[in-house]
Amino acid sequence: MAQKQRVAVLIDAENIPASSADRLFGEIAKLGKSKHRRLYGNLKKPQLKAWIEASSRHNIKQRSDAPHAKGKNVTDFTFVIDALDMFYTAKIDAFCIISRDSDFAGLAKYIRERGKRVYGVAGDQTPKSLRAQCDDFIELKKPAQQKRL
Repeated sequence: MAQKQRVAVLIDAENIPASSADRLFGEIAKLGKSKHRRLYGNLKKPQLKAWIEASSRHNIKQRSDAPHAKGKNVTDFTFVIDALDMFYTAKIDAFCIISRDSDFAGLAKYIRERGKRVYGVAGDQTPKSLRAQCDDFIELKKPAQQKRL
């Protein structure tokens, strides 16, 4: 029996609703084992509070960062730094980038060009630039529209 691939899961909490967490991890389980799970965002924001409970339920390590200055996106930098750290130090076969932020297209391209699979997960508003850099893209739909995550 083939061993399941090891998948690093990186979630941009500022771009994906916590209400999708259960569906999300059901689908990720089909991709492989997700030992490395990270959640990025300023979890002090009221609109992200639901992610705190979801991260506990799904054993996700919270990487809460607040900007040090107005207009700075510390979260995206932390996301990318952690992804690269895992790429070089953890035994990972694939990365699952859960965001609709086109800023992560370069990260996806970097990882894919160096031989790891990249799965993208987000909604229909996700820019083509990010979708194009993923090996596979899973479209996150509202529960009423749900067939496959």
